[in-house]
Amino acid sequence: MDRQIARQKYENMRSALRMEMDFLYTANAIYDQIIMTMKNEPELLNIAPAFFQVIKKALWATIIHWTFKLANDKSSFGILRYLQFIEKNASLLTDAERPAQDLCGRIEADRKKLQEFAPILKGVIGRRHKYYGHFNEEFLQDVDKLNTRFPVKWKELLSLWQLIGEILNRYSIAYDKSAQSFGAINAGDIQRIFGLIRKEEKRIKGNVALP
Repeated sequence: MDRQIARQKYENMRSALRMEMDFLYTANAIYDQIIMTMKNEPELLNIAPAFFQVIKKALWATIIHWTFKLANDKSSFGILRYLQFIEKNASLLTDAERPAQDLCGRIEADRKKLQEFAPILKGVIGRRHKYYGHFNEEFLQDVDKLNTRFPVKWKELLSLWQLIGEILNRYSIAYDKSAQSFGAINAGDIQRIFGLIRKEEKRIKGNVALP
């Protein structure tokens, strides 16, 4: 591949993966806030229960889908494809001080780290295939079976995302010394919504007119 074309492809791939990682972290942060509000202030959600139930379910489906797309080895565009592209275009990141042999060793080590998350990915893939990506009659009739057949632990998901971010940054730094801190974007917006609901609840209880 022409070097200039390879550079452009790498930069486009890196930019896209960064954007999708930030989206995933944002979806997760909003989901987390809804779950915490359900536990601590359920009355806030009761003002529009159907709305918040739909949002909660949609966010969890998003978390499953985006994790699947980013980490699944059969994904046409994810972290493993990123490593594959770098491996095939090693000259972009190597020179006399950074031989290709060292790069290939680092890539193989990162692949092995990703493989350590096979159990959690099995849960993600199972949920995606049996419910969120396609309806399976068995799980459609008993959604709770997903938790027993395809367990997914939140902390393990976070650890996987952290590793994906580290891998993205590792080769990005080698390419042009560019790194990105991944995280939620404007996830606090939902707190403003909860704040408005609190004011409305207070007004209703105290029969206080809004300004």
